[in-house]
Amino acid sequence: MDERSMLEFLVQKVTSMDTILCGVKSDVTGMKSTLKEHTGLLNSLEHRTEENTAQLAAISETTNYNKGCITHIQTDIISIKETLGKHNTLLEVLAARSLKHEADVIHIEKLMKLSNM
Repeated sequence: MDERSMLEFLVQKVTSMDTILCGVKSDVTGMKSTLKEHTGLLNSLEHRTEENTAQLAAISETTNYNKGCITHIQTDIISIKETLGKHNTLLEVLAARSLKHEADVIHIEKLMKLSNM
């Protein structure tokens, strides 16, 4: 192979490599664009995750507060039931006394009628 043929061959190879390099540059440009888009999406997802984490923490705090309120209400209900039981017992005693007093009044009225005769 003479010098001219060799030079043409080398020019052809360089041209081929230049074409390949242009394709690689185009691919890299596309990759950069895709990477930038993916980075933006990732940043958005990270921000959304932080928001979700904050909301979850708020829900957890509210749930714990509500559990405390429910426990307090349950304690109040138990206390009210105990008081209601005492009141029912007292009402039974008072009702029995009332019946006895009523019977006593009737008895006294009968005695008064008998003594007035």
